[in-house]
Amino acid sequence: MDEYKLLQSLEQELVDPLTRKNSDRLHELISDDFEEFGSSGRSYRKSEVITLLANEETVNYKLGNFSFKTLSNDCILVKYKSQLNNVTALRSSIWIKSKGNWQMLHHQATDVPSAF
Repeated sequence: MDEYKLLQSLEQELVDPLTRKNSDRLHELISDDFEEFGSSGRSYRKSEVITLLANEETVNYKLGNFSFKTLSNDCILVKYKSQLNNVTALRSSIWIKSKGNWQMLHHQATDVPSAF
């Protein structure tokens, strides 16, 4: 599996309701230095995200329109669109490879106005 397909599958895994409740798996997928800029405008760190997801109601995201930009051998930018409850968001993630495994270092979500 090439790196882009692998990262797309990891993004899909991170929105899977079972993964979102699995703190062990989230610790593997999310870098200790992780930061997220949410569509709410709030900033989140790894521990906050894992706590929030443990208490989250089940959600079913649809992801599509993936694109990728290799920033270095061990760093890839992933961009895509998500759909949740008729709200579309533009999303971007920076993934880094550490000790042979990919981890999300940064994520940003920006809601798209319905008139866009």
